[in-house]
Amino acid sequence: MPAASSNVPDLESTSEREIVDLRGRGPFVSLGRYHYLTAHEPLPEQRHDHLLVLVRPLRGRTDVVLDGRVGTAGPGQVLRIRPGTGYRIGTGAQPRGDLLWLILRTDGDTGPVARVLDELGRAEHDLWPVPQLSVDLLCRALASPAGGAGWLTAAWREALCAAAVIDLIRGSSGPEAGVTVEHPGLRRALRW
Repeated sequence: MPAASSNVPDLESTSEREIVDLRGRGPFVSLGRYHYLTAHEPLPEQRHDHLLVLVRPLRGRTDVVLDGRVGTAGPGQVLRIRPGTGYRIGTGAQPRGDLLWLILRTDGDTGPVARVLDELGRAEHDLWPVPQLSVDLLCRALASPAGGAGWLTAAWREALCAAAVIDLIRGSSGPEAGVTVEHPGLRRALRW
C-alpha cells in the first residue's frame, strides 16, 4: 500500500501519547512522546513532502521501515526521516516502549534554525548517537510549566526545541554515526 502523503501530522494526544502542537513556532510542527506498555496496531505508512522527522527511542529498540527498508534505532541514537521518505514505526506492530519524536518543516523558514535544518538534511547518515542534553531539552519542552499555554510557554518550548536540534548536529558526524539499512527479507534471514 503506498504511503499516505501529508504535511499535517497527527496531533492527537491519548493516554499513551503526548503530543505538543508547535505549528507557528519557527520550523517546528510537533513534539511527541509515546509510552506503550504493549504493542499497538501498526499505523499506515506515512510520507511528508516538506517535513523532517527525528525519532529517538528512550527505552527499547525500534524498527523503522524507510521506503521498504528496515532501520533499527535504540536508546542513545536518533533516526532522521528525510522529507519525501515513506516510513512507519515498527515492522508489524508499533512496538512497546518509549519513543520521542520531533517534526520540523523544511520549507519556507529563513530564521536561524534554517541553517541547522540544512545541516541535518546534509548529514551523511540517517542514524547517529544523540547527546543526552538534546533528549533532556526535548523532554523539558514536553513538560507543561506553571502558567499553561501562553506566549511565554510557546517561546520557552521553541527555544528548548531549537537548542535540542542544534545539539543534535554535534552527533551527526564522526566514527559512530551511520547505520546500514537492510531489506526486511534480508533482516529476517540474518536473524535466523
